[in-house]
Amino acid sequence: MEDQPLSIEVVPSTLPPREAYRIMTGLIVPRPIAWVSTIGADGSYNLAPFSFYNGVAGNPPTLMVSIGQRKGRPKDTLRNIAETGEFVVNVVSCSHIEAMNISAGEYDYEVDEFELAGVSMLGYGCSVAVGIGVPIPVLSEEIARFTGVSDEEIFTQIIDYGEQYPNGVSQSLGQVSYAELRSGAITFRGETVPTVPLSSVVKAREIAATLKDWIARGEFLLGEPQFTLPSA
Repeated sequence: MEDQPLSIEVVPSTLPPREAYRIMTGLIVPRPIAWVSTIGADGSYNLAPFSFYNGVAGNPPTLMVSIGQRKGRPKDTLRNIAETGEFVVNVVSCSHIEAMNISAGEYDYEVDEFELAGVSMLGYGCSVAVGIGVPIPVLSEEIARFTGVSDEEIFTQIIDYGEQYPNGVSQSLGQVSYAELRSGAITFRGETVPTVPLSSVVKAREIAATLKDWIARGEFLLGEPQFTLPSA
C-alpha cells in the first residue's frame, strides 16, 4: 500500500495569531533574513533581524519587511522608521549569525544593539562598536582557565579607518595586542602612534552591569526556541 500524502486543513480565522505565526514560519522555508538598522530622532541606534522579508517588485524596486509589535507596542525598528522615514536592510552572512542572534533579543529602547552585538557600520569604524564582557557563569575550573585571558593575549588588527574602510577595502596593516593599545602608544612603521583601547572600558562595564542585573532577575536568555516540538 502506497503512503498517502499528509493533508492538513487550516482555517486561519479560527487560529490565535501566535499559532498562525508558528504554522507560517514552519511552512515558508527557507526565508531570507532582513537585518534592519535604524536611527531614531534622538540619535538612538537600533539593529534587529526579521525573517518575514523579501523583494516584491523590481519596477519600482520594492521590498517588504513585516515588523509587527512586541507586547502590544510598535517595535523599536518601526518606531525609528516612523520618526525618520529611513532604514537600511543588511544581508546576514554566516559570519554575522552570532551577532544577529544577539541583536534579536528583547531590549529596552535605550540599548544600542550595535554595541551589544559588537558590530560596526561601514564608514563609521569602531565609533559604534564596543567590546563587552558578558557575565556568563563559569561551569568549571577547566573552562575558567580557557576563558581567563590577559590583555597581552587579546589581539586585534590595525585598520585604516580614514580611507580604506569607508571605501569598502578590507586590509590588515598589522596586529597589536590589547595591552599595547592600553599603553597609550604603539610603534607602527617606525613611528610612534598615540592609541586608546578599541573598546570603551566605561561603557563595557555599564553594559555588563546591566546584563548581570537582567540575568539575576531571569529576564535575559542567551537563546530561546521559537516553539517546541510536541511530545509523544
